[in-house]
Amino acid sequence: MQFTFLLMWLGNSLFFGYHLNDASWIRNGTIALMFLAGPSVWWLVRSQISGSRTMFHWIHMVPFPVAVAFSLGIPSTSFTTFLWVASVSRVAYGFVAGVELWRNRHALAQKNRLVWLAAFILMLVWSSLWSGVLYIMPGSAGDWIPIEATVALKAFGASAVTLALMWWAIIRPEIYLDIPVQDSEKELPVTDFDRDVFARLEAAFKGEGMHRQDTLSLASVADTLAVTPRELSNAVNRCSGQSFRAYLRSCRVADAKEFLADPARKDSSVFDIAMDAGFGTKSVFNDAFKAEVGMTPSEYRLVSLPEQKIKSTG
Repeated sequence: MQFTFLLMWLGNSLFFGYHLNDASWIRNGTIALMFLAGPSVWWLVRSQISGSRTMFHWIHMVPFPVAVAFSLGIPSTSFTTFLWVASVSRVAYGFVAGVELWRNRHALAQKNRLVWLAAFILMLVWSSLWSGVLYIMPGSAGDWIPIEATVALKAFGASAVTLALMWWAIIRPEIYLDIPVQDSEKELPVTDFDRDVFARLEAAFKGEGMHRQDTLSLASVADTLAVTPRELSNAVNRCSGQSFRAYLRSCRVADAKEFLADPARKDSSVFDIAMDAGFGTKSVFNDAFKAEVGMTPSEYRLVSLPEQKIKSTG
């Protein structure tokens, strides 16, 4: 989150700087950073869904140094093309992130995190579209909307809102970043009520397999246990030292490890294992599994069943 916030802040600072001083290096630096903004937002969504804090693959960073090198010798006639490619890149990453968020909306467990991420993606796409309106079609745009209004729409209608959303997440990490509650709450002693709620949760998860439902959420589990979401969240935090979502994910990964090491399931694909364990998509399962275990599901299966003929997972 801090990396993405810094990236967005730097990019928008250069954007404002360009309107105060139209130096080419400021203009080109702003555009080059756009090639990092898309991957960072996509990575933020993936990490929020899966719980993995592993940085995105290096291949997603390749366009940035290429853009920097290209910007050093970019002719003025190629500027609009350069910006168009950067804008399309951000919109494409925003679209992919949005699809990933929708497909795994139940995995977030809390509605406010889903709304926050959706708003964040929307602002990224909005900002990219207005970059095109502002720079790619400056003449035609000025015919139907003043350039000053276009700048304001991008700066205050997208950029400022994006930074505000990120700042809000940083100061409220227990809600938006899947980080356990504040120290003052963690220091509270575990009550008998907390132990009772957590014991019933463990019975529902490990005894009845409730955690394998891919649409499970904090609210639905709290309703099943006849407690409030806040009471359930506190009980999990105090008894396990994890957030509800992290605890849910660890239970699903534990099941997946058992399934992958089971000789009777050697012909089951990794995708089938992911679905049986309660994960909504294979990509999220891979991220979560590697974050918890330190290796991919396929690697774990090879280690656990070295002498078994395993069906290819494609």
